[in-house]
Amino acid sequence: MVVKSVAQETRQSVREIARQLVSKELSSVEVVELSIATIEEKNPELNAFVAFNYESAIEKAKVIDQARAAGAFLKPLAGIPFGVKDLEDCESMTTTYGSLLHQSDPPSTRNSEFVQRFIDLGAIPIGKTNTPEFGSQGITDNRVFGPTRNPFNTSHHAGGSSGGSAAAVASGMVPFATGSDGGGSLRIPSAVCGLPVLKATHGRFAYTNHEPPSWGGLSTVGPIATTIEDIAWLCDLTIGPNPDDMYCLDQKDKDWAIEILAEIEPQRIVASYTMGFTEIDDQVRERFTNLLSILKGKGHEVTVIEDLFSTPPILPWLDLVRGYFGEVLDEVLKSSDGDLLTDDVRQLARRGSLMDAQTFIRAQKHQWRVAHYIQERTKGFDLLLTPTTAGLPPTIGGKPTINGKEVLDWIAFTAVFNMTAAPVGQIPIGKAENNLPIGAQIVGRRFEEVKVLKLQRQIEETIGQLIPE
Repeated sequence: MVVKSVAQETRQSVREIARQLVSKELSSVEVVELSIATIEEKNPELNAFVAFNYESAIEKAKVIDQARAAGAFLKPLAGIPFGVKDLEDCESMTTTYGSLLHQSDPPSTRNSEFVQRFIDLGAIPIGKTNTPEFGSQGITDNRVFGPTRNPFNTSHHAGGSSGGSAAAVASGMVPFATGSDGGGSLRIPSAVCGLPVLKATHGRFAYTNHEPPSWGGLSTVGPIATTIEDIAWLCDLTIGPNPDDMYCLDQKDKDWAIEILAEIEPQRIVASYTMGFTEIDDQVRERFTNLLSILKGKGHEVTVIEDLFSTPPILPWLDLVRGYFGEVLDEVLKSSDGDLLTDDVRQLARRGSLMDAQTFIRAQKHQWRVAHYIQERTKGFDLLLTPTTAGLPPTIGGKPTINGKEVLDWIAFTAVFNMTAAPVGQIPIGKAENNLPIGAQIVGRRFEEVKVLKLQRQIEETIGQLIPE
């Protein structure tokens, strides 16, 4: 039987694979084996996966095929393999957090809430995907497994911190994978790996109930896939309340995968190239300008505002992150195990452990003020658009640059929207001359994910998917 590999140029979506499984055009074992073959072919160069669960995955696929042959009722994702970001617990695999500190930990005995929801839907975890130490960087590199390379240009990074998941999905190793976003960690790697993604309103996804989230209200999880329809569908399947999660919202009242199929009405859009506080790469500017022209041609009202902020608004975000790292790693810093941390993580944790309570609370209040400021500044508009990244991902071993000049921050536009807890969609808008994808982020108001998803879908239909050569 000749079947399409999920790694081929015409990548199959999660929904298409699910359809072929139901119609028995594909078996679960075939889908899993194809995924394994693609990982074996592509992972040695990309280093997206860092741990594997092949034998268990094939055995689970066999059980699903037997149940399907017997006419049993199966869940929507039954037999579909997926990757798990190495910040998430997945039973029988070690969660290393990309850190030497946890490299030799025993395998997990439980699944995170997010992973468990996919498993409950029949999906099969096939391995762990790479992440920077504790998800602390906008690139994916660590001292345990090394860097993850970009499938569009392997001389460059795949972004972070969900870079392993993004590279795995973009290259066709798996149809979807888990990710998380505390400062852009879903949007940055998806942008530079040519994928759409959604950071939903914080609280939509339930966290593991036995431990509070380490980044408080700054972070949320989400699926990484190849199409907006897949993203909406996977969100529909896994979003929902957990009585043991005090931060989790109640069930949403609409199916996003259905809502986004409706024709989008003209939107009032405010766009900002620089948000008022940084320069951007000329190629990013060119692709973003082209996007705004496309949207105007579609009937949207687009207003450009360059002075959205007068100073960088993420200083309180940095204080909050330092505080969280300090709390989690305080005891480690006092022991010899502190030497196992990278210098960057050790510095974050040390500054956080020395932070007084007033400074942390002051950062929390500033976070609220930033969210309120953006609401007021964009009043009268439906959506806010910015580039997802200010520059292109750095080369492996190199420093980030913008227009050839070395910079400290090429990812200046994402973290501010973790402070607002608002939904943000990333969508590919073209490529740079070195074949690296460029993306734009669409910011909505809290609970208005459908507006974001519908505009993402319109842009996806107009510009098309970006696929590694």
